[in-house]
Amino acid sequence: MNKDTIVVITQNLDRRQMRKNQYILAVVVSILSFAQGNFMGWISPVLPLLQSKDTPAAFPPIGDEEASWISSVSSLASVLYIPLISYVADKLGRKWAGYLVAAPFVTCWVLVLCADSVVIMYAARCLGGLSAGGAGILVPTFINDVAEDGIRGLLGTFFGLTVNLGTLYSYVAGSYVSYLWFNISCLVVPVAFLVGFFWIPESPLFLLTKGKEQEAKSTLAWLRDGRCTDEEFLRMKMRAEDFVKNKQNKVTLSDITDRGTFRALLICLGIMANASLSGSGSIMAYSVTIFQDSGSTLSPNVSTIIIGAIMVFGGFFSTVVIEKSGRRLLLIAGNITISVCLFLLGLFFYLKNSGSDVHFIQWIPITSLSGFVFCFGCTLGPITFILTTELPSAKARGMVQSVSIIFVSVAMFLITKTFTILSHLMGAYGCFWLYGSVCVLSSVVIYLTVPETKNRSSEDIVSQLNSEQYIMSVISRKHIHTVKSMK
Repeated sequence: MNKDTIVVITQNLDRRQMRKNQYILAVVVSILSFAQGNFMGWISPVLPLLQSKDTPAAFPPIGDEEASWISSVSSLASVLYIPLISYVADKLGRKWAGYLVAAPFVTCWVLVLCADSVVIMYAARCLGGLSAGGAGILVPTFINDVAEDGIRGLLGTFFGLTVNLGTLYSYVAGSYVSYLWFNISCLVVPVAFLVGFFWIPESPLFLLTKGKEQEAKSTLAWLRDGRCTDEEFLRMKMRAEDFVKNKQNKVTLSDITDRGTFRALLICLGIMANASLSGSGSIMAYSVTIFQDSGSTLSPNVSTIIIGAIMVFGGFFSTVVIEKSGRRLLLIAGNITISVCLFLLGLFFYLKNSGSDVHFIQWIPITSLSGFVFCFGCTLGPITFILTTELPSAKARGMVQSVSIIFVSVAMFLITKTFTILSHLMGAYGCFWLYGSVCVLSSVVIYLTVPETKNRSSEDIVSQLNSEQYIMSVISRKHIHTVKSMK
């Protein structure tokens, strides 16, 4: 081992040591997104129990209509909390916003434990939906505030990864733990967040926006293990100044109708619609029911756990593939693969419902759904939210993100609420073929309209969005400007 190699290894070890507290903060804050996934995954193993004759709940078995409201109402409720959490995070700080996100989660699980009527369960799901919407805003924001450039992309994947882990936890615990203890364990998660979050410092970026430079410098020094340089502090101070300037310069109607901003908003809403209309919400909420109806030789709960594990693996895989491959290519490949999985799943249910012998193709449901969640977990799922931060200009970014998240929440409510209705009208196979067709159409639209954002500056992307030859520049993949770092 030569001297240069030893120096490189030493530098890497020093860099990892400097980043230790950033990882600690990201893990603690991501307990909220774990709680979000936990809340979202809870419905899959519990819904069949609530509909069974031997329901463990303190109220009578529920029907399909009540089940559809329990599954979907949380998505609608999340819309109400997103503007409040955004406001509190900017005005009072990320810490206050964190407490406000966690509080409804705690109340939600207390109500679930005490529910003696389906109305109380609706109320619990609404409260949990508030927290789920707030977590989607706060966790990425807080992590983005504190992460240094070299690991911002990696720490940014913590949100999606911990949501998937929380969902997997619900699939496993909901299958093997009693209804009572499963709900108690769900309550423990937001309580654990509150305990850990108490010791986490305020975001240095927020502190700088309030003129608290000394406190911000101390926090940044803690995050960098005491090795914060004047240059890095100056860069964060400039970020804070830009943030304040963008907040003071309110987004006006003329800003929204600006060619680049309008295109960025349309693209983000289109990608959000793509992710929602792929049926991801319905499939994850009704996965146990889907496996029950398929007549698979594997138990529905075991099949769902396998799906959850693959979803987590897809999240891990996304941390590698997103930075190595282009966003646009992954979106197109993901949509095409997801559509194949949905068409196969629809074919299976069509043959089964028509009376054909499907014994020799019983592997299709588990294989198709595994492919679906893996591809969604490493393409549509994370990239959808990445693009809302990369496409808009700094001034319009907050507006585009808020509108996009509200849009996807309403869309997820409608898709999940109407799944049972559509299943009765056109059969489960019709639903899957409809979702698959949307993905095929989306891959064409993405090819024609979504620019590549990997390794490009915000200015370069905005310049391309404003171009009169925008469609041709996307198809030809010729950027309007070349980023200096890529030369």
